[in-house]
Amino acid sequence: MEKVLSARELFQALKAELKKNKSLQETYHHHKPWTDYIKKLTETIIGKEKVSREYYRLDSLKYEYTDFYKEYGDVKRKYFDGGKYLSVHNWRNVYTIEYENSAKDWTDELVKLSHLRSEMKVIITYSEWEGGKDEYLALIEKKVAFAVELLKNCQELALQDKWLLVFGPCGASGRDVYDKDLAEHFVGYEMQGGRFVKID
Repeated sequence: MEKVLSARELFQALKAELKKNKSLQETYHHHKPWTDYIKKLTETIIGKEKVSREYYRLDSLKYEYTDFYKEYGDVKRKYFDGGKYLSVHNWRNVYTIEYENSAKDWTDELVKLSHLRSEMKVIITYSEWEGGKDEYLALIEKKVAFAVELLKNCQELALQDKWLLVFGPCGASGRDVYDKDLAEHFVGYEMQGGRFVKID
């Protein structure tokens, strides 16, 4: 596993690189150029391999303001000496939801959500219908068991989170069967005791 710099090491590296830039002030006072510069500099220090920008965009996110936030009324500012203030931003994620059209790639959404905090993590996706309903359900059982293995190996604490996985049938071979009562063939799973359990 890659060595993660300590906060001190990362800060010292940033300071050292900033000191090397003799024309720093030309960029610093301009928002967009400064943001581009400091982002590139930081990514150089941490290593440019496997760096992603904006990966955590979510399909749907429902949030709720905290009671603490509401206490600040319309002002939403915490004042300090001499009228200086910080804006009061305070909310919690209630639902983080991803919709994945691929029956093979919803595990990317699973791992993404495993690294986020929210009251409920939801993935709505599909699974292949090949042979009939029993085969469809058996395949989903294998997939959700493997999903637990994925979580154990990247973010084990996510096994304690509240999850809902929803599968609809896909595939041309069974369409004439499952299309007759499509909603009936949607299957849901929730996390219980570190494993996904079918909702009856």
